[in-house]
Amino acid sequence: DVAEARKIPGFLKAVALEDPTGSVSGFVVCVAETFDAADRAAKALRVAWESGPNQAVDSSALAQAAEALARKPERWGNWVLDGDAEKAVAAAARKLSARYTTSLNLHGPLEPANAIVELIDGTWHAWTGNQNQIAGIPLMAGALGVDASKVVIHQSYVGGGFGKRLDSDFIVVAALTAKAMGRPVKVIYTREQDMQFDFPRSPSLQVMHGALDGQGRLS
Repeated sequence: DVAEARKIPGFLKAVALEDPTGSVSGFVVCVAETFDAADRAAKALRVAWESGPNQAVDSSALAQAAEALARKPERWGNWVLDGDAEKAVAAAARKLSARYTTSLNLHGPLEPANAIVELIDGTWHAWTGNQNQIAGIPLMAGALGVDASKVVIHQSYVGGGFGKRLDSDFIVVAALTAKAMGRPVKVIYTREQDMQFDFPRSPSLQVMHGALDGQGRLS
């Protein structure tokens, strides 16, 4: 419902993105003549959202899944097998266990994600800071439905990527919006959106067991 957004001077259109690559889902982009107008119009939109298949996934659910994996680690394969660790632990004079966890970690780059995309003489051009053009070019091409030879990324400074710009979601947002509008588009995430749409480093759980003999030596 764009009724309220239309009242914002400079508002042009609200574009619901359909991304064939699946990397950008559930996006509605407000297009306006200025960033301030786009930001105000986006807040004025009325959107009916579907929560999707991952609606029950949160930090607590991820922690519970990690606990389940840790209780039966033999089901999930081993990186290194050297000797009989279970036998050594069972026969130990003294046993030690320790648990270590890390939480979801946002990248928090200095500059929120942004990209400009324009179609020039049949070739799509993107101006953006990107840490992974090898993945970004085919992703952008797949989203637009063109061959990768028809995509060019003009590299800019990443603005403090810290790994956030290994993913090219914001380029796809700009590309699909530019395609829908038939004109050059610059997408800028607000700081809040940059956090919300981050691909955070995963939480982790490590459970470690050690065995000591009667003299306190590691066995």
